[in-house]
Amino acid sequence: MASRGTKNCDASKPTATWSTGNNSMVLNTTGHYYFLYGVTGHCATGQKVGIDINGRPPTPNVTTDGDEPPVGGGVIEGKQVPDGAALEL
Repeated sequence: MASRGTKNCDASKPTATWSTGNNSMVLNTTGHYYFLYGVTGHCATGQKVGIDINGRPPTPNVTTDGDEPPVGGGVIEGKQVPDGAALEL
């Protein structure tokens, strides 16, 4: 389940729900998102995650040799993630 702006484990009005176990979404709006496991009691024991999406950083005027990930990208589990890629939960 996903909700915006709450961290109190209230799953009564989720923004979205997923049930396949192999889901992804693009977080392209700034704000704080909370994701929790919807089984009663699991969120209260810590099975939740909060993600802050901030504005896009300015592009630096630096030339690299290509060994670094692109600006706005990152690395998850050893794989390069391009800017705007879906986050799989």
